[in-house]
Amino acid sequence: MKKITLLIIALVINSCSEMKDVFEINDSETITIGLLSEEVYSADEQKKDKTYYERREVVQQKELTGEKRTAFLKEFKNKDNYVPLARKCKYEPVFVLLVDDRPHAYFDVEYCPTVKFILEGKKEKYLDIVTENTLKELLDTHFSKEN
Repeated sequence: MKKITLLIIALVINSCSEMKDVFEINDSETITIGLLSEEVYSADEQKKDKTYYERREVVQQKELTGEKRTAFLKEFKNKDNYVPLARKCKYEPVFVLLVDDRPHAYFDVEYCPTVKFILEGKKEKYLDIVTENTLKELLDTHFSKEN
C-alpha cells in the first residue's frame, strides 16, 4: 500500500511540474497570436512571402502588449480552462501563440477545444480545453474570421 501511495504522489508531483512548464511564458513584453487557415498546405504549395505553422497559413496576426497581453495571459494560464486529454475529436489548430517569435502553443477553442504546447527540448504536451472556456470570447474580440 505504501508503494502505491508513493507512486501516486510521484505522479501528482510530476504532473504539477509539467503543468508549470506549459504555462510558464517568459517575461517577453510582446506575444503574438496568429489565426491559422483552415486549409493545410504541403511544403510544395507554401509561398515564400507567407508565414506557415503546422502547414497552415497565418491569415491574421495580432501582437499583444500591455493590458491586452495581460488579459490574454490571464485567461490562457487559467487552469480552469483545461482538463486532461480525453476527447476523441480531430485536433486541428486554429491559433498559434508565439513567444519571442517561436511557437509556444497551437490551439482551438471551439470545434475540438484542444491545446498543443511546444516545450523546448521536451515532448509536446496536449490538453483538452473545456467547452465553456474563457479564451473563446477573448479571442473573438481580437479576430474576425471574415477578414
